[in-house]
Amino acid sequence: MRFILSLFVIAFSVPAHADWHVAESDNFVIYADDQAKDLQAFGEALESYNAALNLLSKREATKPSPSNRLTIFVVGSQNEIGKLADDKSKTIAGFYIPRAGSSVAFVPDIRMRGRETDWSMTVLLHEYAHHYFISNTTIAMPRWVDEGAAEFFASAKFERDGGLSIGRPARHRAAELAYARDVSVEELVDPKLYEEKKGKRYDAFYGRAWALYHYLYFSESRTGQLHKYLEGMSNGVDQVEAAEQAFGDLGDLQKDLDRYLDQRRIKVWNLGADVLTSNPVGVSKLSQGEADVMPLRIRSQRGVSREQAL
Repeated sequence: MRFILSLFVIAFSVPAHADWHVAESDNFVIYADDQAKDLQAFGEALESYNAALNLLSKREATKPSPSNRLTIFVVGSQNEIGKLADDKSKTIAGFYIPRAGSSVAFVPDIRMRGRETDWSMTVLLHEYAHHYFISNTTIAMPRWVDEGAAEFFASAKFERDGGLSIGRPARHRAAELAYARDVSVEELVDPKLYEEKKGKRYDAFYGRAWALYHYLYFSESRTGQLHKYLEGMSNGVDQVEAAEQAFGDLGDLQKDLDRYLDQRRIKVWNLGADVLTSNPVGVSKLSQGEADVMPLRIRSQRGVSREQAL
């Protein structure tokens, strides 16, 4: 009993009259203190997003077992996210915990202005992209590819007609690319070099990872190079050597990438609703008892460190 009470103490606060709902579909379970119609829209948007990932990754849609669906907790604010993540810097806007079963993601309050994605929705799409690729990829991707791909797909826009735009400019990384410490191509493909140059100041790792992934994904002159790079690594080739074998001179790649970022327009995938096979979403209201224990449930699903448990 003492342990349970202590969990309630460290759990975040929720409104006295919480109106919790759960949305369930083939790929998601979403808990949120929100209106049913809003949660329905979130669930349908995420199922469309999953369909787009399948389409662009050329993967056949499969239905995961119920325990392998991603469970998403919408916790109310970025401040609550910081408490759950034990983040004193208060810069984390959401996080994802991969598990063999019941992977979970925690995001702040989600709002879709029209069908445009705001920051919290972008965070959710980023975290789900991680979940998707972890679930469907047999090899471990280097960090820059992992984060670059998540950023590439997370800058999506949900169109009013049910379509989806993928690969849009990562506007949420614009300030980072303009003002943060630059991260070179060589640093992206060489983790040791990156760590040597990394300082306490925030850098442009995510923005540059997005840019390089976007460039390699759409570049006609470099078609197949990203696949060759990942294939080399899967065969045991050193990360830097695999990059040089696939991309050629890294200095030339750096120049090409810089020119790419200076363009006024970039390519985008515009997927119509007719090519996105979505799954139905069911929404139900939690009982008062279920709603009352949501803080404990979320804290439990987050988990605690050994120090906190003791």
